[in-house]
Amino acid sequence: MVHINDLSLEQKIGQLLVIGFTGTELTEEHKEHIKKYHLGNIIYFARNLETKEQMIKLSSSIQEVVLGANGIPAFITVDQEGGMVTRIFDGGTFFPGNMAFGAVGDPHNTYLEGQYMAKELLNFGINFNLAPVLDVNNNSKNPVIGVRSYGDNPNKVADFACEYIRGLQSENVIATGKHFPGHGDTSVDSHFALPTIKHTMDRLEAVELVPFRRAIESGIEAIMTSHILFENLTDDHLPATLSPEILTGLLRGKLGFNGLIMTDSMEMKAILNGVGLAKGAVKAVLAGADLLCVSHTMEEQTEVYEAIYKAVKAGVISEERINESVERILAAKEKYKIRDYKKYMNVLSTEEMEKHHAFAKEISRKSVTLIKGEQSHVATSEEKTLVISTPPVALNAADAKLQEDRTFAKILADKIGGDYKIIPLNMEEEDIASIVEEVKKYDKVIIGTYNATVFTSQGTLVNEIYKKNNNVVAVALRNPYDIEMYKEVPVFLTAYEYSQLSIESLVHAMTTPYTCTGESPVTIEYENRH
Repeated sequence: MVHINDLSLEQKIGQLLVIGFTGTELTEEHKEHIKKYHLGNIIYFARNLETKEQMIKLSSSIQEVVLGANGIPAFITVDQEGGMVTRIFDGGTFFPGNMAFGAVGDPHNTYLEGQYMAKELLNFGINFNLAPVLDVNNNSKNPVIGVRSYGDNPNKVADFACEYIRGLQSENVIATGKHFPGHGDTSVDSHFALPTIKHTMDRLEAVELVPFRRAIESGIEAIMTSHILFENLTDDHLPATLSPEILTGLLRGKLGFNGLIMTDSMEMKAILNGVGLAKGAVKAVLAGADLLCVSHTMEEQTEVYEAIYKAVKAGVISEERINESVERILAAKEKYKIRDYKKYMNVLSTEEMEKHHAFAKEISRKSVTLIKGEQSHVATSEEKTLVISTPPVALNAADAKLQEDRTFAKILADKIGGDYKIIPLNMEEEDIASIVEEVKKYDKVIIGTYNATVFTSQGTLVNEIYKKNNNVVAVALRNPYDIEMYKEVPVFLTAYEYSQLSIESLVHAMTTPYTCTGESPVTIEYENRH
């Protein structure tokens, strides 16, 4: 084990950074960049990950370069939450997202998910997962969390998250709770602007902080900060990531967290459009962050590195403060045996992977929830049916890149011999009128909406269709709150995500009677509740 006294200031600052890059292999330029700035950790995105063989080769080359530069292995991190935030497709299991697990209702499932996911991540050389989401989703218009949350009950969120944490960390992958102190009750996406939350500490203690407190008690190793301004927690008018009152005062002091504090991406607009990248990096370290995520360009990574270095040299940041973070990083790398990465890579059998796939399929099937209507056939070849849906487009910067040509409408229509129509997220009045005229020709209309509380024209379309043909089945293809926009429909189902796995589960549930067993983990307001 490398001791902190053996490291130069430059090497110590390099340990604080988690960097991203473009491409599926390290170029000579990337290697020189890592060596020059002693960069200690990596974040993968879908842009870096293609095939199992490529991922294994990439992780091996990263560890060789980082170990060569520092004598310390790298944290290799990824956002592999499951569901809509999935980075690995080839050679890995597509697990349902958190709200689907919440709908199935047994926290032991998330323990198994954590175990299975950890084995797969280590198989690719990834040792640090940026999951689980600990946010309590209690805002139906939240544009970035939604189904990434286990639900709207703080204790249930904690139950599911803590089991996931135990499962992941039992297999030697670090778990990361996010986004502290809670991103669930926002209507602004911090990738694009600075959200503000006005809740008091009493409210946060009762709701948002419950899963974080429980996760800390469960031994979670890392917590990711949110770029959100909590007006009633601080006097400094800074987002949580940059606030000593929140990171050191609340998270370290009041909640007693001694693990790694990691920032969300420092290039998100909530930081860039506020204090800026360099100043933000210095403030994050002063606030108490251990790991700073700089996901994109070498220029930005250099800017962050040099800003921290100059701040230490100028006495703005003490070297003792840097040492505190580096001690935690070194201890975690030793505890999780990061140096032994080769031992865990490329070892999973076909049988083990088949078990993971079968588990994911079972959870997805069990998650489909009939919110309103009767448990019977909702799609048959005996009725002349039109199936309508949007394509599964990414809605925010966290989303996976999805197979946009594999739509719910086409797949279900093909199954039952119906017709289908693909609609955009936002619709013009004339497009709505045209579709409404067309539905008169059909016995039944099945329509899949995609976050209709945000893209409200979809709700308008459903309501207008219902006026002309009230044999309507509505399906929420992501957030289950969509029925709040079209409360009159007689039948409403939800599958909590728009993935190939969830489409298959929905089609099965809609063509096989009495197979919807999920229960919504969020409160949904609609009339005529059965």
